[in-house]
Amino acid sequence: MARYLLADSTSAIAGAEHLTHYTADYKFINRLLPVWKITFARPDGMAIFVETGQSRMGTFNNHARARFLWTFGMLHNWDFLDALPRPLHLGIMLVFTTIIWLSALSGLLIYGFVRKKLRQPRSAQDQVGWLRRRHRTLGLWVAFVTFTFALSASYHLIQKFTPDRREQVARVSAFATSELAWPLNEALGGAVPVQQVSLVRVGGQPYYRLVSKSAAGKQQVQYRSTRDGQLLPNGELTYARELGQEFMTRLNGQPAALSATGAAEDGALPDCCTAPALTAETTTAIGMPAAGPAPAQANLLSPELVTKFTEEYGFVNKRLPVVKLAFATPGHTALYVEPASGRLAALVTDGDRREGLSFAVLHKFFLMDWAGKNIRDAVAMLSALGVLSVTLYGLVLLLRTRR
Repeated sequence: MARYLLADSTSAIAGAEHLTHYTADYKFINRLLPVWKITFARPDGMAIFVETGQSRMGTFNNHARARFLWTFGMLHNWDFLDALPRPLHLGIMLVFTTIIWLSALSGLLIYGFVRKKLRQPRSAQDQVGWLRRRHRTLGLWVAFVTFTFALSASYHLIQKFTPDRREQVARVSAFATSELAWPLNEALGGAVPVQQVSLVRVGGQPYYRLVSKSAAGKQQVQYRSTRDGQLLPNGELTYARELGQEFMTRLNGQPAALSATGAAEDGALPDCCTAPALTAETTTAIGMPAAGPAPAQANLLSPELVTKFTEEYGFVNKRLPVVKLAFATPGHTALYVEPASGRLAALVTDGDRREGLSFAVLHKFFLMDWAGKNIRDAVAMLSALGVLSVTLYGLVLLLRTRR
């Protein structure tokens, strides 16, 4: 599969490593575990990370990208603080970003509103160039960009103090061979070729999850009983609802129900596959006050199939297709579950939506989407270069005054 994804059928395989936890070159941002790291014997050091369970690529790395990721990690994420406890790491970054946006805000206020009261009147005989005449305007724009960058970064860091809990839950089911009574070849011999087969348990009963694609390219999913081949009507959404209720129950700190086989389908993953907890926490109902009740079945609203990334469920979550399960809670909690893997793809509340909007608009310039991605990225790059130039210029002036 790695050869297929890379379109390289000739290079030798230099190594194959099964990863059950995140590493320095395969970080939590990639979301998918477990994966195989397949390294090719090529001058560029190409490595492909493959999740074989769903036949998809986690990410890729080569020497150039590895250097970029290392630089980005050190300068943007401050990976040099990784040895510290995670809350302390985030706290240090939060202090610095707060100082930056407060400084930028003070500059905006002073040079934008009270400058005329502070400066000496300029003589009419003064000869000044264009840059000197416009430096105040340019400075205000740079200060504004610095303010938006740093403020959204601080908000983002505050949100990160809440642990990402998506990998604390997953559906793990066991099946006895005696349950697989219906001949699977009866399903595989249909008019539409089956591309993927997996076993799931819905309502305590075992089913084959059969994925195929029609001639028009539309994905079709069927759930057929492993006992007699009976079709489960609306199986995908039924299974997604069950996953959503189970995940919500587990996230609220309640024990999972027993399946028909008597085994607890508690979704617990081995320690190797969970993201490290950031802080000890008291588990309470998501979107509910600490003393409030856990979400009940009636709180689950109509499920929605999501087949492409959206503003709320962005590319950073990696998994598609997923089912959005909205709950009638004060925080408007939404779980995005992936029936194919039985995993929680994302958990979103109103707080996440506000922070996501802030980060998209103030940090990533998504308000420029109307102009196209290239223009948006160019504006972001120029803005960042402006901040860097002014910062370096100020640093040079500071060093000169210290001499």
